[in-house]
Amino acid sequence: MSEQNRTNQQSQEQTQPAPAKKEETRHAAPAWKKFLGKKWVYPATYMVAAAIILSLVWAYQESGKNKAETEDGGLTVDQSGITADGGQTDDPTLPASAGTETMIWPVADPSAVEVAMPYFDSEADAEARQAAIVQYGNEFYTNMGLVLVKPDNTTFDVLAAMSGTVTRAEKLPIVGNVVEITHKDGLKTYYQSLSNVSVSLNEQVKQGQVIGQAGRNELEKDFGVHLHFEVLEQDEPVNPESYLPMIGDAAAGAAEDAEADSAADVDAAAKPSDAGDETGEAVADTDHEGSHEDGHASIE
Repeated sequence: MSEQNRTNQQSQEQTQPAPAKKEETRHAAPAWKKFLGKKWVYPATYMVAAAIILSLVWAYQESGKNKAETEDGGLTVDQSGITADGGQTDDPTLPASAGTETMIWPVADPSAVEVAMPYFDSEADAEARQAAIVQYGNEFYTNMGLVLVKPDNTTFDVLAAMSGTVTRAEKLPIVGNVVEITHKDGLKTYYQSLSNVSVSLNEQVKQGQVIGQAGRNELEKDFGVHLHFEVLEQDEPVNPESYLPMIGDAAAGAAEDAEADSAADVDAAAKPSDAGDETGEAVADTDHEGSHEDGHASIE
């Protein structure tokens, strides 16, 4: 009987392995809890997640750091190389003129206008650089041209600074009417904040031709009626004053031209009565031509 009991007991032990598995499961669960219960697990997880997020933000910002062009309603601003104090890293070399035609001021009388905001010069002092920064909302942009105004804030004719082809003539919501004229040797002039436009796309214009009138825009509304004038060399903005004559010289040349033209009109209206009058008229014409040439020489 005892032998039979031992046999039954052995059989029961072989057919009941489940308690051992339950015991193993009970021992396995506390192992994960024990790992997660370590003090460094959650801080380390947070640090890894934060590092990944910061890396993604840095990569996104770095992609537009070197060359960011913001286009909003036709406004294009070049922000390459702008430093914390408003400086720039690039240093373009600017010629004085292009081709045989010398650029003139885009107004009939340069002495009648003022430069309300200068071109942003990276080599200027901090105060000058600050004076050439435009604020629009919460954004700040460097002024890549000249803002011209009249002291009485009235409108004035805008002239083509050089002969060329109109490659852009349209109205944009932030900067107003704009005209772009393409010249020789990769040079362009850009006229912004026009109240109206007198030329059309692909039109050939001559130097001094009226292309519109100065007006207002949203970007530079603090200046009232004004002209925003830019010069681009190979599609890169450069300081317009490197191409333009000094305002005093340009005004003197314009006055001489006006005086010479007035004298020419008087000479043309006069009728010579004899050979002496004809000789006098010839001398007057010679003087007129000399004055005209001197006027252009002073502009150049």
